Amino acid sequence: MNQRRRTAGSARSQVWVTGLVGAAVAGALNVAIFAIASAADVTFTVPGFGEGAEPTTVAGGQVLFMSIAPLVLGTAVAAFAVSRRKGLVLPQVVGGVLALLSLVVPLSLDADITETSTKSALAAMHVVAGVAYVASMQWARRAAVEGQVAVAAGVEGP
Repeated sequence: MNQRRRTAGSARSQVWVTGLVGAAVAGALNVAIFAIASAADVTFTVPGFGEGAEPTTVAGGQVLFMSIAPLVLGTAVAAFAVSRRKGLVLPQVVGGVLALLSLVVPLSLDADITETSTKSALAAMHVVAGVAYVASMQWARRAAVEGQVAVAAGVEGP
């Protein structure tokens, strides 16, 4: 029983570690995309929120925050699922589907305000975040399977 509890805690910790690494990678890559696109004169002008709102420009800090926050939230959901012994498949699939659905936002921005280059860069950032989340949860799943094999074999895990 104690070993099972230790294994569940280890799996949850592994989810947090891999999820946070994935969030950091997504943040770094998306800031790099933003910097490269900005250097190529992409304006990152998007419609404002609300009726009659003025267009606004996306800033690097917003890119970093919006790259990291959803992955941390998804990681929290995945860690909760693991703590309830529900596994990582469902959170991984849901995260991937939500990332794909999120592509609708940059691709459907008003063409009179938002350049195609801005839409493309923002869409690329959504893809990077989605791939980072799915890959980090796959990494956690693989580590969990390897840990289960070690426990079944009587080998103490890290």
